[in-house]
Amino acid sequence: GATEAARNERGNIPVQVGEEIALRPSADPDEPPVVTLSVEEIVVDVVCDDDNEEPPENGHYLAVRLIATATDRYDPRVVTPISDYDFAVIGDDGQTYDPVSEAAQVCLEQERLIQNMRIAPGVDYDGWLVFDVPVTTGALVYAPEGPTGWEWAF
Repeated sequence: GATEAARNERGNIPVQVGEEIALRPSADPDEPPVVTLSVEEIVVDVVCDDDNEEPPENGHYLAVRLIATATDRYDPRVVTPISDYDFAVIGDDGQTYDPVSEAAQVCLEQERLIQNMRIAPGVDYDGWLVFDVPVTTGALVYAPEGPTGWEWAF
């Protein structure tokens, strides 16, 4: 089989912005993915849409643009869509933050948010997640299966 991806000191796989990751139904690296996704942009202190002037509860809005592609093996009854609750933010001090807030969830128009998109096999999705955090640098962690996953520095 394929070799295990290199993990950092937190047990996450470091990935670059623009690099694709594959979500598989099991830990077997030979198993075909059900979803591939890449973080295309991480915007610190994103400007919310005009009709939302709600300030961040934790200090800073962090907007993340994702491109996700569901493969033919995607089964919506089994696979959870991409959810903002599957992410965490780690500050440079090593502190982990739960980045989800109601304020962040209404920062951008709902149809632009990837967690609101109904994913179907063979379709590319380009959408945003907005997080609410007290830091402007650190790492974004995506761990849909928990406790570890993928990590992007910002």
